[in-house]
Amino acid sequence: MDGENGVEETQEAWEKGRWVRNREGTVKEYDSGRVVGSDGVTTEIKVHIDGKGNIHGYPKIPLDEDK
Repeated sequence: MDGENGVEETQEAWEKGRWVRNREGTVKEYDSGRVVGSDGVTTEIKVHIDGKGNIHGYPKIPLDEDK
């Protein structure tokens, strides 16, 4: 998704993703199988739905706890 708007990836993640435990109905995660993160390796997308019914997705880049 880096450098793109990620609309197609977000829609795919919402349709095919799995509900996040304790966030059922609002948050899904999906492994796209292709790089979507600015780190050059992340393939997972996290997507949530807001109160207006709009979905928002972003790469699930792991936190670097060494920084």
